[in-house]
Amino acid sequence: MDKRLAAAGGKYKIEWTKAYGGTLVKLGNESTAMKDGISDLGFVATIFEAAKFPLQNVTYYAPSAPRTSAWSATPSPTCRRRSRR
Repeated sequence: MDKRLAAAGGKYKIEWTKAYGGTLVKLGNESTAMKDGISDLGFVATIFEAAKFPLQNVTYYAPSAPRTSAWSATPSPTCRRRSRR
């Protein structure tokens, strides 16, 4: 990022303060830290804050594939019955 800013004329500069996992806030409180202004950006693992991001966790509750999946190598018994009719 710094190289791109310099190549663009150097009009802007970013002061980076790196804080690695768990040094500012505990795991699961990242979104609160950003909301409260402790950090300007960060990574929020929604699996640890499921109550705050319910729509982001749909894949954890939804089934992985239907019973007669087009991805399966062998059709399910239900699919075989339908194909014989």
